[in-house]
Amino acid sequence: MPRVCVIGSGIAGLAAARAVLASKHEVVVFERYGKLGGCWNPEVVYPGATTQDPGEVYVFSEFAPLEKWDPFPTAPQIYSYLLAYAKNYDLIKHIRFNTEVTGVQAAGDGPENGWIVNVKAADGKTSTEKFDFLMVCTGTFSSPNIPDIPGAAEFRASGGVLLHTSELAQKMPDISAGVAGRTVVVLGFGKSALDVATMAATAGTAKSVKLVHRSLWWCMPKKILSLIPFPSLFLSRFGYLLLPSPYEGTLARILRFLLTPLTWFAFRAMEQAITAQQGLRRLGMVPPGPLNITGVTCLGAQVEPDGFYNALHRKVLSHKQASIIGLGPKRVDFDDGTSMSTDTLILGTGYKWPNLPFLPPSVREQVLDQEGGLRLHRKVIPINVPNLAFIGYASSLATLFTNEMSARYAAAYLDGRVRPARSQMEALLKVEREHAKRWYQDPHIRRELDGPCVAPYQVSFVDEMCREMGVRRKVGGIIGFVRDWMDPWDARFYKDCK
Repeated sequence: MPRVCVIGSGIAGLAAARAVLASKHEVVVFERYGKLGGCWNPEVVYPGATTQDPGEVYVFSEFAPLEKWDPFPTAPQIYSYLLAYAKNYDLIKHIRFNTEVTGVQAAGDGPENGWIVNVKAADGKTSTEKFDFLMVCTGTFSSPNIPDIPGAAEFRASGGVLLHTSELAQKMPDISAGVAGRTVVVLGFGKSALDVATMAATAGTAKSVKLVHRSLWWCMPKKILSLIPFPSLFLSRFGYLLLPSPYEGTLARILRFLLTPLTWFAFRAMEQAITAQQGLRRLGMVPPGPLNITGVTCLGAQVEPDGFYNALHRKVLSHKQASIIGLGPKRVDFDDGTSMSTDTLILGTGYKWPNLPFLPPSVREQVLDQEGGLRLHRKVIPINVPNLAFIGYASSLATLFTNEMSARYAAAYLDGRVRPARSQMEALLKVEREHAKRWYQDPHIRRELDGPCVAPYQVSFVDEMCREMGVRRKVGGIIGFVRDWMDPWDARFYKDCK
């Protein structure tokens, strides 16, 4: 019976452990923190965080929420859900908390003989264990992206507060109290930056709050025109048919071509509706990219935090499109030659990926391409390295489910039920790269699609994994078929795709 090492107990690690145990293999999960949950771990997640994905799609296919939760669930709700999932499938006894993986080496003459895993416990004791298969589940939210801004030490020495959003849980657990009486700058335009800027501004305790951002992305209102929930328009199988996919067949390509006028009209109409609803022209914040290109990717698919644009219109929150090039004594300098006084800078600059410091350089070289993208078949299996899989690199608008399917695919690979030829993997990777190059011009978006993002084609991504595993989703008759195509994507239809 193969012995499997899983690194991380977030969404990906829990799904991986569940899939391995369902395949009747032995599993050990190493978790560096004292609690499971990954980015939803209460020790890590910033105060006030919610999902960016609707609760109806932010679930595992075989485990429904145990309680009625918010339309966009809160961090405590998600943590409770993950904890209940782990208890339900008896995963916790397989997790070694407060144990960090410090290094991995191939056993014997190479990874075909398994892996030697070095770990360090909280008390500093180190140990080494042998495994037959390695699943890397550290995902894309484990290493904060903290830019090296000149003058940071001088800024702190003057009494300035400089924090990444990942540090707020420990150093500013109450944002309202933390920003009281302070002049706050929040850097970034991703989810954490928008959330923190909105909370700081609407708390009413800060002297001022300014959002500084380099790029502009579409922020989807939770209800378009305050009437239509955006999942009803964006997250159905029919909705995804309007978007290009690297996996689409001839029939799908023909249908998408025939629907091109509808696609153009629908997205332009939504752009106008969102622009009017949020008052983007008055704010000078109309994004330059079309909604059906930039607004459906992991980087550009933002959901408007409650009160964000309202705070901008009420002028309790201001914004500036610029880059920060330096800091001084309670001062921030911008690339347009201007400066402003501030005593608090919060970095909503996301996370670095891939974060694989424990892998030996020889393995990293084979897993990564020259641009830092991941060379993974189905975002899971490295082309050149045996007995290794990556779970957590299939980010989408239904991340729990796409990573659950990645874990099942990895388990099928471990069992030998899926064994794609190297030529097949190389060919598919080439198709995916060419697709990203053709449809997405922004280099940041293209890098995400070359890496861990499948959001624009998440339906066909999962369908293709199921097809390769030789299983099919079960929609349940005519009514189920209609729901499958027109309702927001339902993970439960894939419960038996293992």
